[in-house]
Amino acid sequence: MTLLDGPQFVSLRARGIGDRPGNDDGSLTAEGYLIFDLIAGRRFGPLDVNLTVNNLLNSAWREAQFADASRVAPGGEVVEQMHFTPGIPLTATVTASYSF
Repeated sequence: MTLLDGPQFVSLRARGIGDRPGNDDGSLTAEGYLIFDLIAGRRFGPLDVNLTVNNLLNSAWREAQFADASRVAPGGEVVEQMHFTPGIPLTATVTASYSF
């Protein structure tokens, strides 16, 4: 959704995926998520300035998820469980570019 046109813009973007099976037999679940990002920019003649705010609501989410067998101690019982990479927290980035 873009709110402004012309030399400036503001967009609210959503990205997500639902819960899904985490392994072949469906006994584990990969958790779904819904993340909102805010993107805004303005042109000042030949200068473009952009602001990107990722994970606008600072939601806890799992970016990469996969089932894997692991054990706590050598010789311990092997257990299949979900392993994951946490998604990025609330993060803001400002960029500027100059066109000749």
